[in-house]
Amino acid sequence: MISDMAFALQTLGQLWLTGSSVDWSRVYSQQTCYRIPLPTYPFERQRYWIEQTESYNGLNSATGAISTAKFSSTTSAPPRLVPTNNRSSRSSDPADWFYLPSWKRVSLPYPLASTNSGTSWLVFLDPYGVGVSLVEALQAEGETVCVVEMGDNVEKPSVNLRSAETNPPSYRVNPGRAEDYQTLMQDLKATGYWPTRIVHLWTVTATPTLSGSKTLKDRLLTLETIQDLGFYSLVFLAQALGKYDTTSQACQLTVISNGMQEVMGGELNAPEKAMVLGPVQIIPKEYPHITCRSIDLDFDVDHPVTMPSATKVLAELRTPITEPAIAYRGGYRWVRTFEQVPLPAVNPDQLRLKPQGVYLITGGLGGIGLVVCQANIDG
Repeated sequence: MISDMAFALQTLGQLWLTGSSVDWSRVYSQQTCYRIPLPTYPFERQRYWIEQTESYNGLNSATGAISTAKFSSTTSAPPRLVPTNNRSSRSSDPADWFYLPSWKRVSLPYPLASTNSGTSWLVFLDPYGVGVSLVEALQAEGETVCVVEMGDNVEKPSVNLRSAETNPPSYRVNPGRAEDYQTLMQDLKATGYWPTRIVHLWTVTATPTLSGSKTLKDRLLTLETIQDLGFYSLVFLAQALGKYDTTSQACQLTVISNGMQEVMGGELNAPEKAMVLGPVQIIPKEYPHITCRSIDLDFDVDHPVTMPSATKVLAELRTPITEPAIAYRGGYRWVRTFEQVPLPAVNPDQLRLKPQGVYLITGGLGGIGLVVCQANIDG
């Protein structure tokens, strides 16, 4: 036997296959929708779609647009902030195919979840108190929180349980050692504190900018540090999660930084931190049960008033992940979106490529680079 809901959905699907008009927006009007990644492997370019059939006019005339007002479950989904990839509505003019990132002020789309939900949290603490304030707020609501601090002495064991009697446990991890993350997740699993919410704050720095170093050596050292604290830390964490999570339990990973995004224009920012956006977008493709987002703050240790309250950030952490990039500026919440940028018509006489000219094409040995090279040679 199948449930009434399953039977109704199966019937709707069969009616749709026969050509009936179904108002799908009403079917899912009160359900939360999430974006899922496309497969990362190449398409086989073979078609397995159902051939289009003529509508059964008798059925449509009797039913009209099928009413689905009875379907309801959870909260409504927020509006999409990125362009949909709808081939049927895509313009045939390539000039309409281009978008630039932008930012839009959007309020939180979901209410706070109930407190003391039994969720297990793992928080990678920054040295400036942002993470501590979040941990205190979570603990005040009865949540279980394990914390991880950055290890700064490679002479000592890289992973240290600060107190064997601490409940839940606290850890110290060397950010650049993959083995430490393996040990961390193995211990969390063994002690029953496997996290379903992870907050990573190791790219929160004293000031929003990191690019002020005068010497090349200092800038390279800064870049290497951010690689360890941000990019490699997230990669090693994802690998450890994938190795020891045998149940593929749903997990939310939130990466909190400051000064990474330029939202208002003219902010002091640290583009080095943008390396974390790679893992944030790729981890869900490798591990579909892990959803990720980046939250960028305008926190400055010398001006802590710019830091959103722990309550506001906690509300963000309790919100289901629907957008990968969020920023707080001046106390307001901004979400990255993409705006269409129509390209002007190009006059061939205005092209700056000169006959017999010499040009450097970065990535020239890649697929696109080779095509560009060949087009210039042939042209």
